[in-house]
Amino acid sequence: MRTQLTLSPWKAFAIAGISAALTLSLVSSDAVGYPAGAAVSLGANPIVSYGGAVITGATDTLFTAPSDSDVIVTDVFLSADNTSNSCKTMQAIHLRLDDGTELGRYTVGMDYWGGSGHQPVHASYTSGIRVPAGRSLEAWSQDRFSYSCAGIQVDYAISGYLAQP
Repeated sequence: MRTQLTLSPWKAFAIAGISAALTLSLVSSDAVGYPAGAAVSLGANPIVSYGGAVITGATDTLFTAPSDSDVIVTDVFLSADNTSNSCKTMQAIHLRLDDGTELGRYTVGMDYWGGSGHQPVHASYTSGIRVPAGRSLEAWSQDRFSYSCAGIQVDYAISGYLAQP
C-alpha cells in the first residue's frame, strides 16, 4: 500500500524561501578591481587640504605634492570676491600643472546688482584629479567680464588625499 505525501501551502512556501536564500548566497558577485599595491598612502592622516585666493590676471601655485606621494584632488570649491558691493563679474579659473598641462577649467561669478550674489563652483570627483609627486598645481584667474568691481580675487578650497605614485 502506498502513502501519498502532501505538502501544506505553508511548508511549500518555506521550502521555496529556503531554496531561494541558498541560491542567492551561492551566486557570485561582480568582480571589483583595485590597483596592485597600496593606493592610499600609509600614515595617520593621508587627507590634505589647501586654501587661499588667486588675484585676477595672476597665476598662483596652490600647492606642491610631496616628493614621495601623488595628491588626488577630490573636491574643489571656488568663489569670486571683491571689495565693491556693486560688482558684477565672471572669472575663469584654469587649474594646471607647473608644466602647463591643464587639469580643469571653471567659471565663477558675482552679481550684486541682480541680487544673485555669489555664483560659486563646488566640484566633487569620485576618481579625482591627479597631481604627480613633486609637481605643483597652479591656478590662473582670467577676467571674463567685470563691471563696477575693485580688487577681484577668486577664493579657493581644495581637498583630497595622498596616494603612492
